[in-house]
Amino acid sequence: TRRQLDRSEAILDDLLIQKPDDPLALRAMLDLLAQQERGADGYALIEERLAETPDDLSLLQNAIRFYRQSGQRERLIDATERLLKLSPEGRQRTLSLLQLYVQAGRMDSMESLLESDQTTEDAVALGYGLLLRQLIQQEKVEEAEAAAVRGASLFPDEAGRIHYQHYLAIWASGGD
Repeated sequence: TRRQLDRSEAILDDLLIQKPDDPLALRAMLDLLAQQERGADGYALIEERLAETPDDLSLLQNAIRFYRQSGQRERLIDATERLLKLSPEGRQRTLSLLQLYVQAGRMDSMESLLESDQTTEDAVALGYGLLLRQLIQQEKVEEAEAAAVRGASLFPDEAGRIHYQHYLAIWASGGD
C-alpha cells in the first residue's frame, strides 16, 4: 500500500542519515525509488553522493543497478564507463570499454581509446571487429564498409587486420 511505501522510505531516509556509507541502505532506497518509478529522485540521490565520493565503486554499482531498473540507458552507459575507467588498466578493461562504446554507438569514444598509448596492438582489430560484427548483424552493410574504411585510414598499420575482421563478420553472417 501507499502508506507502507511511505513508511519504508522514511525508515530508509533515517538509515541513510545514520549510516551514510552503508551501500545496502542506498541500494534499498534506490530499489524503492525504481519500484515507484521515481527516476528523478534516484538520479538526484546518486548525483549528490557522487559529488561527495566520485570514485566510490559500490555507489557506481548501485547506480548501474538503478539505471538498469529504471530504464535510463544514457545514465547507465555513463555510470558503466565511469566504473570501468576506475578499474585497473589492462587488456580486460580496454576490451570492456570497447564493447561498451560499440554497444552504445559511441564511435568517437572507441576511436579515442584506440588512439591512446595504453591500448595493445590487437585492440584496434578487436574493437573494429566488435563494431563490424554488430553493424552486419543489424544489416547495416554499407555502414560497416564505411567503418572498416575509416578504421583502416585512421590506423594504417592495422588496415589488413581491420579488413580481415570485416571479411570475417560478413562471412559469419552468411553474406557475400
